[in-house]
Amino acid sequence: MPDSSPAQFVGVDVGTSRIVVQRSLLDQPPTQHTELNAYIELPNTPAVLTSLRSRKVPCRTEDGRVLAFGKWSTTFAELFHSEVCRPMSEGCVNGRDERSTYMLEALLTDLLGKQVSPGSPLVFSVPSQGVDGSRPGRADLAFHQTFLQQLFTRLGYRAVPLHEGEAVVYSELAEENYTGIGISFGAGLCNISFTYLSVPIIDFHLARGGDWIDASAAAIVNEKTTRVRVIKERGFSLRQDGGTFVNQSLNLFYRQLIEEVVQEMCTVFSNHDELPVLEEPVPVVLAGGTAMPAGFAEQFSQALMASSFPLKISGYRLASDPLNAVADGCYRYAKANFSA
Repeated sequence: MPDSSPAQFVGVDVGTSRIVVQRSLLDQPPTQHTELNAYIELPNTPAVLTSLRSRKVPCRTEDGRVLAFGKWSTTFAELFHSEVCRPMSEGCVNGRDERSTYMLEALLTDLLGKQVSPGSPLVFSVPSQGVDGSRPGRADLAFHQTFLQQLFTRLGYRAVPLHEGEAVVYSELAEENYTGIGISFGAGLCNISFTYLSVPIIDFHLARGGDWIDASAAAIVNEKTTRVRVIKERGFSLRQDGGTFVNQSLNLFYRQLIEEVVQEMCTVFSNHDELPVLEEPVPVVLAGGTAMPAGFAEQFSQALMASSFPLKISGYRLASDPLNAVADGCYRYAKANFSA
């Protein structure tokens, strides 16, 4: 019989800050491509367009405006001391930006490139539901997921959504039979998933993330949010209490984020009516760009161990590749569920 396995598997982390695509042809090692999920408006002159194209800066013209997107948007924002525009906010399509769907489609189409095998399975990340009606609400999440599913379908893929926290489990906990807690500390949201033998038991998000940290610190130090994010990504550490005023502010809001996540986890898990009684403790894996500063995993583990969390924990660890764990988990989910 001919091999009916898909020729290609694709995992896409559609993150508020970054988009990551992981794909492979059958029996070949996967490759990754990443782009910043942002854009900026530039002067619409022939000279600007010529310069952008000569440097291969991804851009689009729309309504007489030049929109440069991806990592170059940060370069121009730093140059002009301005803010980048974000097609997504709090994990979903940014409803406050009329160009959000247009730019998100441009980013994803550019990053995915030419379709290799029509009908290939593509698994993409989506946020979990919030608790107690917190933002983003059900309508925001439904629109976001439907928009992405229709976009990927138009591009020729068999598109399937996967919660971010569950993607972390698929990326990191194969040897534990996909049993444990995966936490994706993203820019827009913190997504938490507890799975048992690959069955999702608890899935929810907390409306806090790296963007909230950056914006809060920027307000304290009277600086642009984009500038604070750049400073943070250049080497901020939670193991240093002092330093500059920016670092002190980042440290304060990082600790507040950890406290709020731990408190919410204790509340949600303790109030869950069907929480299984497990003889064995479960592992916790932390992923996402917000979890990357030195000392983050230690701070988080100390906070959870000191809390009233109802499950026994076997250990805490940072994902082997925190920035790309969600895309990797989506890719592994595609291979695990759509191989012949």
